[in-house]
Amino acid sequence: MTSIDPNELWSTEQVARWLGVMPATLRKLRLEGRGPKFFQAVKKGTVRYRAGDVLAWINLNLHRSSMEVVSRLVKPVVESDKKTNEEGAR
Repeated sequence: MTSIDPNELWSTEQVARWLGVMPATLRKLRLEGRGPKFFQAVKKGTVRYRAGDVLAWINLNLHRSSMEVVSRLVKPVVESDKKTNEEGAR
């Protein structure tokens, strides 16, 4: 097995291919803040991912059952959210 340099920089296309998803899926995850950490050197510049960040993101998203995934997708309402919603309704 080849080792991966955690500081190696990967493009969106490379990460998407490695994960087996479309680049558009990875862009959506990035937009929603649910994907691996990334950086953009300049505004509207090329996005790059460090290999180590992609591997860390994969490890954070390992599950033993589908129910774990469902419970992470359903955000519980906390008191601060209720207060903000009530103030916005006034």
